[in-house]
Amino acid sequence: MWSKNVALVVLGMLLGWLGTTLSQGPSAATPEAPDRDALYQQTVEALEHPDFTERTVLVVNLLDQVTDENVEGMFQALQDNVQFTREQETRLIVREMARRDPQATLDAVLKWPANQAARGVQVTVFEWARINPVAAREAALKVGGGDKANEGAMRGLAYGWAYGRKPGLSEYIRSLPGKMGPGSQKMEFTVIQAAEILRHDGDQALLDWALEQAQHEDLDWAKLVVSQSMNALGAKKPESGAAFLEQYWSEPGASVGIEWLAERWATRDPQAAIAWAKTLPSSGQAQIRGMYYAWQAWEARAPFEAKAWLASAEAGPYLDGAVAARVDSIKRTDPPGAMAAALDIENSEFRRAVQITTLEWWFTLHQKNTEAWLAENPQPAVIVAEARDRSEVRKKKKVRLDAVSFLAEQEQHLLNPLAGETSAARRSRLGVRRR
Repeated sequence: MWSKNVALVVLGMLLGWLGTTLSQGPSAATPEAPDRDALYQQTVEALEHPDFTERTVLVVNLLDQVTDENVEGMFQALQDNVQFTREQETRLIVREMARRDPQATLDAVLKWPANQAARGVQVTVFEWARINPVAAREAALKVGGGDKANEGAMRGLAYGWAYGRKPGLSEYIRSLPGKMGPGSQKMEFTVIQAAEILRHDGDQALLDWALEQAQHEDLDWAKLVVSQSMNALGAKKPESGAAFLEQYWSEPGASVGIEWLAERWATRDPQAAIAWAKTLPSSGQAQIRGMYYAWQAWEARAPFEAKAWLASAEAGPYLDGAVAARVDSIKRTDPPGAMAAALDIENSEFRRAVQITTLEWWFTLHQKNTEAWLAENPQPAVIVAEARDRSEVRKKKKVRLDAVSFLAEQEQHLLNPLAGETSAARRSRLGVRRR
């Protein structure tokens, strides 16, 4: 849950950043434009204004008076006060400079203190990339100035490239080194690309892109694209995402896409997300995954409503995923209660997985308490032994401790019956030609 929460928060923050950076169109100088020195002084006064709203309005109005003759006055005013200038005004002024001369602007902002440099680099490369991503990429790869500046350059490149809708971004993201999981640049940039396709071209264009990328020979990349497309759709067009997963169920990433769609959808409309998850195939893990992540997101948003629904819902195996999410939510504060709740899971194999991961967590953090409880509440020896073994591994390295992930480890064939299918066979089956 933590990793997805981070990804969702990052998506919201980054889309907000796009809105802030692009909230004003290109400046158009007025006939009464001040000279360089006058604009310098007016900019300093604007940046020193104590009221946030008034300060921003003053800077925006000054941007309308920028010309080729006086623009250096505004930028010099920012540079002389950069350590005390708020983020919004910094972005607005740097953006104006970057549109005029991105290389000179990049060279200048790299001389700023680390935090301000990272901010300036990101805006500069963003503006450059949305017009000429190839040149921006070359410049971004040469950025020095420490980790923050490098991170700002790479982020600005990806966001500007996505916003400008220039070709080649998918290939660039896929070529980035490192992992594709939560917290990685690849995941961050992929969801931004997906969100921009959705915003600019609509849900069908995003689904076409996801399906095209799902045919790629790099299955990790295919899964990443599908999952992050569902992430983007969950906030705006969840029904389109649900229809896609139903149609292309055997595609790489479909099972993981369920998690992202269910969780994102549930933050917007938990009842609808739960209703959709309930309709997922009961064989394998589809329904379990959908119910688990939908209910988990619902509880995070409205715990009393989510718990009340679960308590009053009609019994049945479709509830197994939601019950498991409930177990995971209470096992930290009430391990015995979590073990008792796990007994309500009807699928015996999944119930066993939930019991193992609950005991595993308890063994890892409170082994003496766990042993004392087991002495009075005997559990199947196989479950206890596996939980104890996994706990020892947990103490040595980080592993996920939820039942859904554990069951996926053991039964990957249930997640994707066509996991061994080649990319060529998938294209043939779906009637998709290699591009």
